[in-house]
Amino acid sequence: MGIISRNLNMKALAYSKLLTKGGVFYLHNPAVIERINSTWVFNPLAFRPPLTLIKNYFGEKIAIYFAWLEYYTFMLALPAFVGCVMYVTGKAVSGHGDTSSLIFFGGFVSLWSMHFVNGWKKRNSFINLWWGTSFLKSEAKERVEFVGNIRYSPVNDRKELYHVSRGALHRRMIVGSSILGVCMLISITATGACMYLKTVASPAVAGAVNALQIMILNEIYWELALFINNWENHRTQHDFDSNLTVKVFIFTFCNTYSSFFYIAFIKAHFEQGGCIFPGAQGCMKELEIQIQSIFITQIFVGNCIEIVYPYMKYQAKRMKELLLSKLKNMLGKEIPDLTNFNYEPPEKQAQFAPYDDREVFKDYKEMVIQYGFVTLFVVAYPLAPALALLNNLLEVHVDGYKLTLFQRPNPHKTNSIGMWEYFLALLSKMSVATNLALVFFVSDLFDPKTGAYPLPIGMKWLVFFFVEHLLLYFSTLFNYEVEGSHIHELVRRHRWIAEKLSAGPVEEDNDDDLQEEAEENINLEIMGPEQSLASNLGEINDSSRYNKLIV
Repeated sequence: MGIISRNLNMKALAYSKLLTKGGVFYLHNPAVIERINSTWVFNPLAFRPPLTLIKNYFGEKIAIYFAWLEYYTFMLALPAFVGCVMYVTGKAVSGHGDTSSLIFFGGFVSLWSMHFVNGWKKRNSFINLWWGTSFLKSEAKERVEFVGNIRYSPVNDRKELYHVSRGALHRRMIVGSSILGVCMLISITATGACMYLKTVASPAVAGAVNALQIMILNEIYWELALFINNWENHRTQHDFDSNLTVKVFIFTFCNTYSSFFYIAFIKAHFEQGGCIFPGAQGCMKELEIQIQSIFITQIFVGNCIEIVYPYMKYQAKRMKELLLSKLKNMLGKEIPDLTNFNYEPPEKQAQFAPYDDREVFKDYKEMVIQYGFVTLFVVAYPLAPALALLNNLLEVHVDGYKLTLFQRPNPHKTNSIGMWEYFLALLSKMSVATNLALVFFVSDLFDPKTGAYPLPIGMKWLVFFFVEHLLLYFSTLFNYEVEGSHIHELVRRHRWIAEKLSAGPVEEDNDDDLQEEAEENINLEIMGPEQSLASNLGEINDSSRYNKLIV
């Protein structure tokens, strides 16, 4: 493919529809697929994906996703254990037992989330060292879909495509942001309808309906975001991916978590009847049921769709081809009957859906949104980390099996998970505020009348801000030595070796002229401009004065 790419722009040909039906794709290696299935996908005891095999066969871009998923799953073990213990003992379950442990659990998960984000940065540095991508530089190449004018680059004077008008790009991005705002209003309205459904149905049923509404709107907006991003006409693939990530994350965040924020912080103050459960802990109990219903529904339906969708798409293609062949036979055209036709492996793989960047994007989006369930409102539902852990143990096999149901992807190099790392850090910082707000203002722990530690509202806000800033301060301590001293030294060592190898061997020069010693009597004192040349030349008999530097 490298030889072909140096002579043909395959993306441009595909975009111009000049390639044959099916385009260009890589054939799967049956021996490698059998090894992947036997040692990993269909092996229930294989908890860790074979990263080296994935990297060598699918490329670094897909392999680093599985590396991040493996690290995320491993890190979930501790909060999952603590959450299960607190849930079983009844101390963190809303409406049951002593709620004083809520503040401990909320602070624990918040600090854990900060440690997870910075721990991944250290793990990422090690992976880059392992895979040789520490010094990877991404080239800002124009997208084949980009429409612009030819200009000379101000950096290297080469011809390149550039925007016709930067103002037009900004105006289109403003329109795209406005469409995003309208979609968010539609999502909030749909969420409000699901909240109203709780008045005529059980909270669990309303939560399941809300989960389906969330998944449907996410898919609709995904297609809309792709259309808007293409219409905005971004020049490079990096700009395109970054803007798409921001659009999709903002909408998905609003669509997924709006009901949680409403139940936790708004419903009791704006609805006449308040939360559907009586007592001071009523909103916490309703929030727990809402999170449980949406989370479990999304886990079950999401995994089923990930497996069934590519298989159904493949069967739909075969059915379409079969129906077309029968129709042409009825019209008298000599077309072979495909009813009992056995496809050869290349023909069969041509029917598979292409595995493009969108699939990796969706996998990241699914896991980052799940991370929000684990961190943002975990004090209301301490079992969220345990459910996420069980899901991820299955997810690593589902995502691996999904790779074999698509055409073999085009391998790409990368050295990070991109902007998703930024949103993980953002969710971690938000979790500090949301969990503490649940403890101070939603639970009855600090209620002025019935709380175990009654505080007036003013003092409650002061303590809330103090604890929040204290946790954020401790979280900043994780930012030091992110890369690790040993990793940093190895990276510098590899850079030095690479520079030596690229420069070639340096021969030692033993010329005696290079070993000469300076004269002992030379005085290198710098004289000021007020000391004239004549005054120094007048003392020319003094050898020490003669050798001075005159400015």
